[in-house]
Amino acid sequence: MRNWASYWSLPERVLPGRAAFDFKAHVVYFDPDWRLLWLHDGTVAGYVKDDWDSMNVEPGNYYHITGEIQLPAAELSLRDAVITALPPEPLPALKVDDLTDHQRFRDQFVEIEGLVESQSRADAQHLQLNLAAHGRRFSAWVLAPSDGESIFWTGSFVRLSGIYNARVTPADEFVSLEVMVGRESQVQFLSHLADAPRFEIPASPINSLTEAAPDQPVRIVGELVQQVPGQFVTVRGETGEAQVFTGQMTPLPLHTRVEAWGYPRAQSMQVELTQAFVRPAVAAPETVPPNGPVRQFTLSRRVLGLAPEVANEKLPVELDGVITWSHPESPFLYLQDTSGGIGVYVGSNHPEIPKFGTRVTLRGTTGLGDFAPVVIANSFTETGTIELPTARPITLDAAATGIYEAQWVSLTGYLHRVVPGANRTLLDLSTIAGDFRAVLPETFDFTDQEGAIVTVEGVCTALTDERGRVTSIRLWVPSREQLRIEIPFPENPFALPLVPLADFGRFGTVEYYRRHVRVTGTVLASTRDRVVLIQQGPSTLRLLRRDDHPLRAGDRVDAVGLPTRSDQSFALREAQIRVVGPGNPPAPHDLPNPRILHPEWEDRLVAVEAELLELAIVDSRPHLTLRSQDIVFEAQDRGLDPIDPDELRTGSRLRLSGIYHLQRNSLGDPESFNLHIDGARSVDVLSLPSAGPPHRSLYVGGFLVLMNAITLIWALRLRRHLHALT
Repeated sequence: MRNWASYWSLPERVLPGRAAFDFKAHVVYFDPDWRLLWLHDGTVAGYVKDDWDSMNVEPGNYYHITGEIQLPAAELSLRDAVITALPPEPLPALKVDDLTDHQRFRDQFVEIEGLVESQSRADAQHLQLNLAAHGRRFSAWVLAPSDGESIFWTGSFVRLSGIYNARVTPADEFVSLEVMVGRESQVQFLSHLADAPRFEIPASPINSLTEAAPDQPVRIVGELVQQVPGQFVTVRGETGEAQVFTGQMTPLPLHTRVEAWGYPRAQSMQVELTQAFVRPAVAAPETVPPNGPVRQFTLSRRVLGLAPEVANEKLPVELDGVITWSHPESPFLYLQDTSGGIGVYVGSNHPEIPKFGTRVTLRGTTGLGDFAPVVIANSFTETGTIELPTARPITLDAAATGIYEAQWVSLTGYLHRVVPGANRTLLDLSTIAGDFRAVLPETFDFTDQEGAIVTVEGVCTALTDERGRVTSIRLWVPSREQLRIEIPFPENPFALPLVPLADFGRFGTVEYYRRHVRVTGTVLASTRDRVVLIQQGPSTLRLLRRDDHPLRAGDRVDAVGLPTRSDQSFALREAQIRVVGPGNPPAPHDLPNPRILHPEWEDRLVAVEAELLELAIVDSRPHLTLRSQDIVFEAQDRGLDPIDPDELRTGSRLRLSGIYHLQRNSLGDPESFNLHIDGARSVDVLSLPSAGPPHRSLYVGGFLVLMNAITLIWALRLRRHLHALT
């Protein structure tokens, strides 16, 4: 073997024997304490087995190495090798441009430039440096024996050379990087962060980076508005906002002025800096006009952040962005710049409405919309066309908070209705969290896709009530190009394979909850709020539907819908139901001891005997309060034919059959139960209340008569006694 390549090509796992080696190599890392040794033959590097007892080599020196090894051998052993020093030879290092490319740089002698953020001494021989480079963080172990002095690298850019030693997962995915540096001289000081030459290039307006060359570094200056240490920071300048990807871990105070250096990357109006570094900026003196400062807003996010009373001051605005939604007959449109989106009112007599996808310079004033601040447009200057930004995927729950007002987003939902109009098309979609509507400014027939899972990209807005609270979400979609069918509705949904109800609640991927499934079972109950409960064997399932076709307990049905969760139970939403045939509901379970709660009977049919304590009407539905064995519980009539309150009397002994429903505390532990009953068919009167004792008024009247009699007798005796005395 004369090089590493010949060693790795040995059939050591199948052929026993001996192999001789004779090669020349640099010792690139030698650590007697940690028993680590890497050699580099001029082409590749390799790790050497730690079975040597003593070895007289120096990192960086060049050696002639000869010997033999016993096969099979998973690692090269130099235990019996002869090592002879050779005259110095230069050792080229591979320059690392991607810290995560472990397949290319594994065990190689590499060179990396980075920023040292911290350092610490692990022991007397080893110094650990924590660095940021190429938008990521990594560490370096430097063999630097302590003699009472050490170099302070923190806050400096350095160029270090050493062995690339990456940690990877069993699937060969990059996790982290350690660079093994053989001696302190292989760490070369370049500059301090505070006076780094790379920050001397002129600052660029952030909005100009949408057309910047990606291979030319740039510098931006602005306010630090967001930071995730080790991943990215968000910098907001006067003309835009950029997400800066850096591996720096040192936190900087929010809302301070910073400058960032990196390589620009833009998609539409979204600006990013990659392989970046950030540092505090020296505040430049502001030029104040003679008559006082003039406030002008050049970022949509700053306008959205205004208090209502400030937005009404009609302050000047100048925005550079792309139109994300517009219509010639609409008095409003939406624009997005590098910091986000905002609503724009143009009025009914504006000369021309820019089309979506047009890049414009908007001049206008601040104003207050129905839900958030807006811009009142004075003029538009078209500067070209540009691709729409990448839509941010969100959930309906997040949209309902209002934080995505006027932002370009995407939502995925079940398309349950299409409403074509004269110059628009309405799409009504549903998600697990509720419904929303998408509006397209064109008419086209999309009804054949009803029932499909659709992803919609558009501008998110909130509809509010008279108190300004969010009631629903609307997406303004510029064209049909922003509609994507994720899962079409099956041509024959009732031909899908049946899924047993017992399978619900078992492991499932995300795709499982985005596909249509078919189930079958017997109806236990059907409520006015369009919830149908079915049972198959011991398992039950809720069907959430939109139609109100009447169903009776005992009906055998097939249903097709989307798996979801409802009130801590599994359900099928957007269910389409067909009746297979009539039947009888299963016999209810008797509750002999209501004190004992049965989670396994949740949503099952049970029967219990109880005394009626009270019957009230709540939301136009009968509501019964009952007592059984000193346990008070409630029964809610949710059937299609509710109980007639005049037919039940307080104190009656009843037998009720209904759906067993547990009441849980904030931790999810069951505390009590109630029943959901299905009208009069769920109630049998066992006995009516007895006549019972006289009314309270009879007691009071009798008491008064007795007291009057006693008073009369006492008066007669007193009169006779006085008569005797006289």
